[in-house]
Amino acid sequence: MTLKNTRLRSLVPILAACLILVLGIGTAVYLHDDGHAAPRQATQLEQARSKIKHIVFVILENHSYDNIFGRYPGSDGTTTAKDAVLGTFPMPHAPAFGWHDIDHEYPNAVSGLAGGKMNGFSKIPGANLNGDLAGFEQYDQSDIPNFWSYAQHYVLGDHMFSSMVGPTFPNHLYSVAAQSGGVVTNPQNNTALAWGCDSSTAGYTEALAPNGKLQKAGTCFNFSTMADVMQKMKVPWTYYAARQPDYGYLFSVLDAFTSIRNTSLWSQKVKDQAQFAQDARKGDLPAFTWVTPTFLESTHPPFSMCTGENAFVTKMNALMQGPDWSSTAVFLVWDDFGGYYDHVTPPKVDAMGLGERVPLIVISPFARRGTITHTTYSFESVLKTAEEIYNLPSLTSRDKNAHDLLDTLDFTGKPNPPLLLKTRACAAGFSKAQYTSFQPGILSATVTSTLHLSLAQILRLHATKTLSQIAAQQHVTRNALAYNVKYGFYALSSAAQMLGYITHAQENNDRISYLRDFSALLDVPPGKKLSMLGSEQDMAALPRGTPFKK
Repeated sequence: MTLKNTRLRSLVPILAACLILVLGIGTAVYLHDDGHAAPRQATQLEQARSKIKHIVFVILENHSYDNIFGRYPGSDGTTTAKDAVLGTFPMPHAPAFGWHDIDHEYPNAVSGLAGGKMNGFSKIPGANLNGDLAGFEQYDQSDIPNFWSYAQHYVLGDHMFSSMVGPTFPNHLYSVAAQSGGVVTNPQNNTALAWGCDSSTAGYTEALAPNGKLQKAGTCFNFSTMADVMQKMKVPWTYYAARQPDYGYLFSVLDAFTSIRNTSLWSQKVKDQAQFAQDARKGDLPAFTWVTPTFLESTHPPFSMCTGENAFVTKMNALMQGPDWSSTAVFLVWDDFGGYYDHVTPPKVDAMGLGERVPLIVISPFARRGTITHTTYSFESVLKTAEEIYNLPSLTSRDKNAHDLLDTLDFTGKPNPPLLLKTRACAAGFSKAQYTSFQPGILSATVTSTLHLSLAQILRLHATKTLSQIAAQQHVTRNALAYNVKYGFYALSSAAQMLGYITHAQENNDRISYLRDFSALLDVPPGKKLSMLGSEQDMAALPRGTPFKK
């Protein structure tokens, strides 16, 4: 019996005391009726300890399962979104890259969940900006051929959940410590490239208080991480991450722990992510590694999925061509849902999570070839797998009670050969020229969406009314219209800064200038040209989802 044909939740009514998931001949994992994994037969763990000498935990950014693999045959995905506001509709085909991010901070992640109904995603800022349905887009095999190939050849997990309901920083804390110290938000009020212990004195996070409300908390912590445990137990480890000034430095979460950031371990054990390929090719990987990307290669909007896929392929090719491949297990996840729709309600294990579902791909000579696993995992599952193989103590109840990932591995058959893939030519995102050319289209899209009028209708009305008067006629205040315009330009300029086209100072100046010009546009006399507004063609040129071809 393969994992693809097994659904644990369907067996619960049959086996009240425990569940048995068959892993292979003579090997089984026993699950208590509370869903916690019990000790497995020693033979499988002994095999894992003898075969697996290197665990690689790769964490990319901001995509839900349905967004990336919702169309993967045989998996628990959907191609139809169900939303409390928008109703039921087919999910659109994601463009090669977008022009704005989707908010996925804690309050908006909670909104998306809608108490487990999974129908509140349209309420998330940016998820349906001017009706673009960005939060409901999804990819197919042609968009992500290499991620798809890894899933086909190795193991795809369709019930991996982010560790907590919320964004990057707290989920990355879970990826190293099996907790976030109660933190549920990204660091606030920070200078650029200063998270964790690098934060300014004005920086803070928000944590979930026992009464369910948010309260201010710190950005630099003292609780134990897996890195601390491995250091104490003499298990070699490395954290590969982007270096400053790359914005991917924000994913280098060990900078949030005094035991690492403020000691010699920071320079000895935290390496540039670019060095992973070199170390893997030479056979210099330690027992456990975390790998986080550069910002451009993170798949974080507005960066293309292709750029992140290429970077991952390059690292995997280096690993598979090196001597460590024969004894390695790679676990690839995305750190949070990124504001994207997912239809599966996360299990509730405590007040913090689990969070929305994200993809899991297991790549190893011992991965159960071509298998889809429906077992429930979280980021603590990767930590628990390492704890079992390397005889390490648990960090918290989270990793202690998590399902490990050994059921995705088979040590009895012939090992899988390397799967060497080719990178693709693709743009990282919109171009610097498009930053300027998109502005008229975004303004027109915002104004028409807010006023519920077509561009042609607005231009006809402008023969006798100012834009401000047209808004009043539509029962939209001047301030409300200006707020939406400000948000639209903020979304674009933030993306341009992420892409490196403008500095933070230039972004601020551009916003001030843009809003000043728009304020003047509201009072342009009737009949005069509304110079900032774009055409229908300008609006059509904006990257957005399209219907899938049948």
